[in-house]
Amino acid sequence: MNDLKILIDMDNTINDFTFQFNEYLKRYYNTELDYSVFENTYHIEKAIKLNISNKKKEKILEEIFAMDDFWLTIPLIDNQVYKVVKELYSDYDVYIATSPWRYNDKYKSSKIEWIKGNMPFIDTSRIIFSSDKWELEGDIIIDDKSEVIENCKKNGFITIMPLHMYNKNTKADYSFKKWNEVLTILKEIEEKRS
Repeated sequence: MNDLKILIDMDNTINDFTFQFNEYLKRYYNTELDYSVFENTYHIEKAIKLNISNKKKEKILEEIFAMDDFWLTIPLIDNQVYKVVKELYSDYDVYIATSPWRYNDKYKSSKIEWIKGNMPFIDTSRIIFSSDKWELEGDIIIDDKSEVIENCKKNGFITIMPLHMYNKNTKADYSFKKWNEVLTILKEIEEKRS
């Protein structure tokens, strides 16, 4: 096993959180996301295509997030992520680093259940809940959030970022569009270390 410690985010990194949210908007509120809002930032509630106040949009967000099946049925982000994360898990010291919504135990347990159902090879003791991921111990972080990437870089992490509209101007050490690219990135990182 390689001694590199890799932290992997969940939402919009290994799962397709935004797609799931949009599907729930269509199903329960007869609307959808305005993806142009994500051009430079990620504020999902502001992207709801309804002519209502941000406070009412926040209420919709809370209602969707309160639905148990919302969290448990979020699809994987692409068809390679399972295979790649499984390979990383067997070759590296891998942890899931995620921030549960509202730091509520219900949302923590939903994320644990999602991992059990979608990536059963990951020991749930390797799930870390933190909004300040840059304060965690690790060598590499794979995350979609610009703030996390920027702060982790400042704290000595090697940063790998899945590309999305909202993070396209963020300067990660490496970025990728599909999960199969991550294996090539890690080989490059290992070559630079030796």
